[in-house]
Amino acid sequence: MHRRNRIYDELRIQVVKEVLAGIKVAVLARKYEVSPKSINSWVREYRDQIDAKDLPTADAHVAELKRLQALEEKYEKAMKVLGDLGRLHNKGVKPLSPHTSVNSLCMNGQSGVF
Repeated sequence: MHRRNRIYDELRIQVVKEVLAGIKVAVLARKYEVSPKSINSWVREYRDQIDAKDLPTADAHVAELKRLQALEEKYEKAMKVLGDLGRLHNKGVKPLSPHTSVNSLCMNGQSGVF
């Protein structure tokens, strides 16, 4: 049980470092799925233990933001594809089997499915 608490304390300290580096508490609360009140109490508890040189740099923030933007774009694309597939399914278009070839579709007169 002690090991789990140590890991949890390390996570808390990481969150506090991010808060002290300027990331908004609400953003971190969503990222780590914890209450903003919890994060604020962690900041009060751990802020004296953190040295300024240990705080993430602006470059690290920019890299994280770019990573999150790319992830959000992938999510949006995936949701759009899933939505398109759902609409096709609702219109009665059968999903293709992984073994269906393009030639067999053209031969069956279903070339407009693409």
